[in-house]
Amino acid sequence: MNELPVPFKEVQLIWCAQLDKYIEEQLGRPWSLQQNGMYGQEQLVCFEVWANPDATAKVEEWLASPPADCPGRLNQPGYAESVQIGTYDILNELCNRGLFPEGDINVHVWW
Repeated sequence: MNELPVPFKEVQLIWCAQLDKYIEEQLGRPWSLQQNGMYGQEQLVCFEVWANPDATAKVEEWLASPPADCPGRLNQPGYAESVQIGTYDILNELCNRGLFPEGDINVHVWW
């Protein structure tokens, strides 16, 4: 696959590492889609992205929280994210900001 184009206008399939990198570049905080969903190797994961105003508060809470030792992971106090957030929340907020288009995106999980 080629490098992830910005702002993803024609992309339908991307690598998870490219998406994680894009999230960090846009929001200034590391993220791991694989840790967030505990997805297996060589798995395709589909996200439906849309402008969702509810995502803004969730992402702002996440950005204001202390960085996790394991970005994206949940439910492990002191090691994981202290905010319950999903990759879909982040993608919807990127869509709110005009940085990601509405529609379906398939992510190839490979770690």
